[in-house]
Amino acid sequence: MALTTIKRTETRPNFLESEVGLVLKTAQVDNANIEADEYGYKTVKGGTPYPANDSTAKGLIFEDVDVTVGSDNGVRPASLMVAGRVLENRLHTPLSSAAKTALTALGFVFVDEPVIMREPIEPKEYTAGTTAFSGSDIAYGSGELTITAIDDSNTDSAVATVALSSSTHKVTATKVTAGNTTVDCTVSDGTNTAVITVPIELV
Repeated sequence: MALTTIKRTETRPNFLESEVGLVLKTAQVDNANIEADEYGYKTVKGGTPYPANDSTAKGLIFEDVDVTVGSDNGVRPASLMVAGRVLENRLHTPLSSAAKTALTALGFVFVDEPVIMREPIEPKEYTAGTTAFSGSDIAYGSGELTITAIDDSNTDSAVATVALSSSTHKVTATKVTAGNTTVDCTVSDGTNTAVITVPIELV
């Protein structure tokens, strides 16, 4: 008989900005004030100030540590970061001002996460018919391109009506009569937006 074991894990972004200046030591952690999850496990999360989130902070727990109660009462060795460069907004526990001051004095450098530079949104050569079209059909750019709004004020209603689906973010032109018209579509990559005028040709 086959047995299946399911283990639930959590993935968080790495909070280390650079390995330059990184210093790790060993410390002991326990399960004091650590709440159990829905399965009864207790974990000290990587990025947690040690021993407390106040002026006594001596470092940051570098990796998650399972401190579920056992024969040793949940006491475990942990890798403790005592100096280095950190992306502060990625830490599991937001630092108090007192903890940040204490850690900075020990040699920590806290930096902001780099801004992701995105390419400008540029129009593609695309002519719509009665087939629904999406942001990637009508534009070039970084990441996922989504049509967030349409403006049909310049659309000839004698030729077509247009509609934007709120679930698929696709635009559909419905033929009224054969002819040509346009629709203005606002395209977003999550950071930038651009208005793309899409020609519609119905035969």
